Order: sequence, then structure tokens, then C-alpha cells
Amino acid sequence: MLKKENLNRIEILDNDFVRVIPTKNNVDIRYTKHPEDSVIQRKEQVTVQSPEKVKRIDKETYLDPNTNEVKEYNRNTERTQNESTFYRTRRELNWLILNNFSGGNQELFLTLTYNEPVQNPFELATDFRNYMKRINNYFKAQYSFDYVVIREPHMSGSWHMHVMLRCDDEITPEIKAILTERWDNGTAHTQSIVQVNKLAAYLTSHLTHLVIDENGEDSVMVDYSSMTTKTIMKNARLDLYPMRFRIYSSSRDIRKPTKQYMTFAECKRLYQISHFKNYDASFKLFNSQFALVQRHIQLTKN
Repeated sequence: MLKKENLNRIEILDNDFVRVIPTKNNVDIRYTKHPEDSVIQRKEQVTVQSPEKVKRIDKETYLDPNTNEVKEYNRNTERTQNESTFYRTRRELNWLILNNFSGGNQELFLTLTYNEPVQNPFELATDFRNYMKRINNYFKAQYSFDYVVIREPHMSGSWHMHVMLRCDDEITPEIKAILTERWDNGTAHTQSIVQVNKLAAYLTSHLTHLVIDENGEDSVMVDYSSMTTKTIMKNARLDLYPMRFRIYSSSRDIRKPTKQYMTFAECKRLYQISHFKNYDASFKLFNSQFALVQRHIQLTKN
């Protein structure tokens, strides 16, 4: 199990390189501290020779360049054994939401539930695709919609979906009614998007943590105020996802942010006047075989 330990603030020198991810109203800054006995991060001071890459033969085997032997990939059988990949998925989803949504009357948040429990999660993609077809057929060329859809399991084994939806015009009560009616597998709950940062943080945390309601059941509805330590079962959702399952997907015009690398001095020069700091944390992620020490800073436009 991947663990997280909060640390005192890690110092970032002006000539340290940081990864910078600018989105609509935010800038995400990540600094990874390398152990002192390994290659240091200051790129102008060291040249690293990349190791020779393995040669993939098929989905099960590869050629080891060091021994020239054909070997089998070590496939994880549980998603909990591949947590670093899962947490990377969470970060990518957070950046995708922040790069494409800012709130307002052209955006809407939907939660799509099922009347009959769905045990096969691979059915969700077809159900959502048919849902969007019905919406587009109704409005024809009058409106167009972009989306990010997130698929989540219940403790019971059933599933639901959260959808960040963006229209090219104001979403009126009439449009909202059609969006609700055209989901014919169950109930469609709609909410306005007001605080995008909090919603993105909630949704990405919700991928791994279960929020328990007053009846002791895992909650489907999104409520920012419900994210307290008393109502969260941390990492309880991890082992409910099948391996190689696509947790989220998006429409064509949803754009990924561009990741950049620059010195911390350059980063401050670009953003210290136009943005303010709303988050700053240093921590260590680790398990028995892996450790990462990082400082994460998030800036928001003034």
C-alpha cells in the first residue's frame, strides 16, 4: 500500500528545475527532490546516459537488452499493486478538469445512476455513448457539448458516472431538462459548477476514497462539505476497479494542458504578479519498494 507522509516545507532553489502545468485559472508546480547520492536535478550540471530500453515483443513478453533473453512482463493482478499508476491518473484527471472548466452558465455537473445494478463496468462506455447520441440527435446542430466522464464503483459492485459537461451556449432550464430526461438507465442528478478547484479535488479524491453517508452507505452525490476524516474510507475504492479499466474519458475538444520544465526562478518571474498561492505542501509517497519526496504548489489567477 502506498503511504503518504507530510513533511516540512522543502526548499526549492532558483536554479532547480520544476514541472509547471498551466491550466485555465491555475498553475500547478511540482518539484521532486532526488536523494543526494543520486543524479541531482539541475540539468545544466550533469549529463545522464539513458539506459538501453527493453524491446517489446508482444503484450506478454519483451527482450532484455542486458541479457539478450526473452522475458515475461510481471503483470499486476490487483490495481492496489499498481498504485503509482493510479495516482498519476488522478493527477492527469485533475489537470484535465482545471484546463477545460471554470464554472458559469455554460457548464453543468451531472451524476448518472442506474435503477438496476450494473455489475459489468465495461457496459458504462456504451451506455454513455448512447446517451450523448440521444442528446445530440435531439438538439441536432443547435448546440454542441463537450464532456469529461468519470466511472466509479460502489462497494456493492454496481457503478455510476460523474460528468463534467460544457455547452457552446448557456445551459437553460429547458436544456437541463432534456439532459436529465435523455438518461433512461436511471436518474440523472444535475448541479451547477461553482468552485471548480474544489470539485476537481473532490472528484479525484473520490476515485480512491469512499465517502460514507448517514446510513453507512457509500455516497453517490457530490457534496464538498462531506469530505471529512469521519466520513472517508481512504483507498477503499482502489481494489474495486478492474485492471486496465479506463476510469475516465473525454470528448475530442477537451484539451490536455501542456507540461513545461523551467527553473524555479523563471516560474516565479512568469506568475508571481498575476497569480497568488492557494496551496503549498511537501510530502513523501512511499511503500516497501518506492519513495518519492515532492513539493506541490498551486497558484490561482488574481
